[in-house]
Amino acid sequence: MTIASGEFEHEDAVPPGARTRSRRELVGRSDQLAKLEHALSRARAGLGSIVVVSGEPGIGKTAFLTAVEARVAEVGGRVLSGRAVENAGPFGVLAQALLPVWRSSELRDAVTLRPFRHAVDRVLPGWMPGAGASAGDLGVDPALMLAEGVLQILSGVDAQFGILSVDDAQYADPDTVAVLESCAATVSRRPVLVVLARDDWPRSSGLDRIASSSGTIRLPLSRLSPPDLHTLVGHVRDLPPDVVQSIVDRSEGLPAVAAELAAAVTTEESDWAVPQGFAALVEARLVGLDDTDRRLLAAAAALGSEPDWDVVPAIAGVDDAAAASGLRDAVRAHLLSHDQGDLRWRHGLIRQIVWANLLPPERRSVTRAAAQVLLDRGGPTDRARAAGLLSQVGDADTAAELWLELTDAAVGSGGLRTAAELLDRAESTGRRRAAVAVGRVNLMALTGRPVEALDIGLPALSDARGDEHAELCLRLARAAGVAGRWAETEQLVARAGRPADPRSATLLSDAAHATGRMADAERYALAAVNQARLDGPIEVLCEALCAQARLDRLHRPASARATFAEAAQLASEHGLLPWRVEALLGLATIDLLIDERSPDLLEVHRIALDAGLLGRAAQADLLLADHVLVRDGPAGSAEPATRVAEFGRLARVDYFTFAGETLLASRSALAGDERAMEFRLSRLDAGRDLPPDSRIQIAGVRGQAAMVRHDLDAAADLLDAAMRPLAEHRSAAPLVLFGAWALVETLVRADASEVRGVLADQTAGRRRANLGALRYADAVVAGRAGDRTGAEAALAGGDELLAPTPWWRRFLRTVALEAAVTEEWGDAVPRLRIDLADFEAAGEEQLARTVRDLLRRAGAPTRRGRGDSTVPIGLRAVGVTSREMDVLRLLEDGLSNADIGTRLFLSPRTVETHVANLLTKSGASNRVELVTWAAPSLTP
Repeated sequence: MTIASGEFEHEDAVPPGARTRSRRELVGRSDQLAKLEHALSRARAGLGSIVVVSGEPGIGKTAFLTAVEARVAEVGGRVLSGRAVENAGPFGVLAQALLPVWRSSELRDAVTLRPFRHAVDRVLPGWMPGAGASAGDLGVDPALMLAEGVLQILSGVDAQFGILSVDDAQYADPDTVAVLESCAATVSRRPVLVVLARDDWPRSSGLDRIASSSGTIRLPLSRLSPPDLHTLVGHVRDLPPDVVQSIVDRSEGLPAVAAELAAAVTTEESDWAVPQGFAALVEARLVGLDDTDRRLLAAAAALGSEPDWDVVPAIAGVDDAAAASGLRDAVRAHLLSHDQGDLRWRHGLIRQIVWANLLPPERRSVTRAAAQVLLDRGGPTDRARAAGLLSQVGDADTAAELWLELTDAAVGSGGLRTAAELLDRAESTGRRRAAVAVGRVNLMALTGRPVEALDIGLPALSDARGDEHAELCLRLARAAGVAGRWAETEQLVARAGRPADPRSATLLSDAAHATGRMADAERYALAAVNQARLDGPIEVLCEALCAQARLDRLHRPASARATFAEAAQLASEHGLLPWRVEALLGLATIDLLIDERSPDLLEVHRIALDAGLLGRAAQADLLLADHVLVRDGPAGSAEPATRVAEFGRLARVDYFTFAGETLLASRSALAGDERAMEFRLSRLDAGRDLPPDSRIQIAGVRGQAAMVRHDLDAAADLLDAAMRPLAEHRSAAPLVLFGAWALVETLVRADASEVRGVLADQTAGRRRANLGALRYADAVVAGRAGDRTGAEAALAGGDELLAPTPWWRRFLRTVALEAAVTEEWGDAVPRLRIDLADFEAAGEEQLARTVRDLLRRAGAPTRRGRGDSTVPIGLRAVGVTSREMDVLRLLEDGLSNADIGTRLFLSPRTVETHVANLLTKSGASNRVELVTWAAPSLTP
């Protein structure tokens, strides 16, 4: 069966004499259904699309959607469907669509849905945001995350393809529209169909963008032709031809009207009475009801297209028994329908006619009554609907207050666009201008638009008074800091006039830190903590503690660790999950600075991911990716860096895209694959919103490539161009490139003491990997000064510091040992031999070639062993090759040269040469001494 022959359910019984059938066929839509069938076939093949079904009320859009959903279910697809209603709150229709599958299946536990589980959870009824929960997770748009979650549900886990169906999409809230727009951007690569049914009016700019995009399939439904209407009426009832013709004439091509008129035809003796039109039909049905019934319908009409029937009796002023009887009368009169336990308007046109038949005073009276009943009940969406109703009757003050309250609730559920719309409504009342400005500034900050926040908020300060003035100043001060306008931050804090507010001291600390006034920063941070301990909210105390810990991290890591730990504990006790993750990330950075390892980093990543703090999870991934690169080099896992870059693209956060791609470009650079490196960097060069201090890191990546190809002059120039500007930002990340810069500068420049001093004064200079690089640089300086003992001690110190990062150690040591070889001040050969074996084992040929060149220059030429054995590190240091290791193991078994040659397919003379080399390298005088010398390394 194809869609074109699908059917939809008839809603109610028809009057006596009608031909009853439970389903009726779609009529006159063969072209549209054929296009839909083609789109469905493509979606099942992985080429999804957006379909917009449009037309005037009564044209049959709902019937069309029902047929499509039935077809998808028939062929095994997953169906998510919902109907948008006015004032339903953020993501209302999506919550309706997701609820049936999300909590009654194994979807929530699926690994692929884990990053999006929180985004889905927060839109469903009953979700309560924890204290301190924030929608603005490092500028991550909740709508984008929810869109990806919906697409994953439809096309992953246990579903091969699926459909998201949204009826009455013209009423969808702005955040739902944002989700639909995000789906439209990626659905062409998914086995997903998104079908939207919308009235031609009211218009929605977001839906218009979706409908006008190149990949959208547009299916406008026009009025039916007379022959199609004849067919449709025949599906409803057997009627005489002249009656059918009269219905066709009066329905004016609208299938819903034709069906209603056909069902309403009455018989008196042998005459058929056909209503003059749909409005006349509804009005006639209303006349047949008593006053209680009509009051109930008026109350329902005041609540919109999807009334909450639980409050209708109270609005109408009737008791439950009378309400039940009256609503049943309305069902019998075909004004309401009762379908599978749901009571609804039989058609939206009926609700409009009921409302139009009320006099203006009646409308105002019932609207006020509806608003009051909703406010008294106070449910999740009641206050939003009440605000809209009060606005209609001119109560601007109460409406503004409600919309401002709802703004905060919308932000908490991730409805940032709904929050913006609510602020628009509050602003339109002309009331509470300063409070509206505070809301807008907060919203701009959450969505990563600090400059816009300042542009909007600064002019509003002149209208603000008292606490609202102070609050607006402090929020603007924070926005100025995010924008890097630290002088304005300090001016706005002063203008707030709230020195006892710990937020003031925290902001001043951040400003002083960013501008290099470290003593002031520490003084303000301490004041912020002390003030917050006295009377600040816990989240403000957590913020102040984290600010203080970041400063302590520069010089007092033990104190920083204790302060971060206190913030994490407080946040945990009070359910402030974002601040707990922030503090745990701070602890991880200290571990990485001191030890170049963080056992808890993966746990922090898990906590952030499960909490829906995807930006924080990406930060944890970023730390992990950097750690893996310096520990394992280009052969290490690329997964953390790839996750960061992919998250940045998905969330449209340029910072993460840049950071992830930069790390992946560094992997390519360190592997000697400059073509792959340049490919990734070229994409970063084209980025639109990269800050200057990010762009200059590109030179640092190219500097690493120059180090790998051993062009140290070029490396020095590139690293200097990248790291010197970064060093001016005292809060710059402690990149290992700082240490590489200091070492290469020391090798190339006559005097690089200034560079080493800059690094020593940075947070980066306290990172273990950079301390190791500085010790290597000290070895070079000591060697050049003729202090061989000092050079050897510094070299050994660098080796010890870099032990947790073995790949980075041998990479930097290769650079440092060039000076030892050319200037003849250190015992470079054993170290070079160890590093050579590791580079060869990892397949890093370019670096291995550099080491072999250095060994030749040191008078210890090597050739690549072709044996099967792994050489223990102690034997590697004296130059034992893999083939010599094979021979040594057989010597341990007491075999002769001839027997060893037979085992290894070598001539006895070649074995004799290998044994002679081993005797020379070990200093042994015979085979027995040789085996004794090697025994510790040969023991498993």
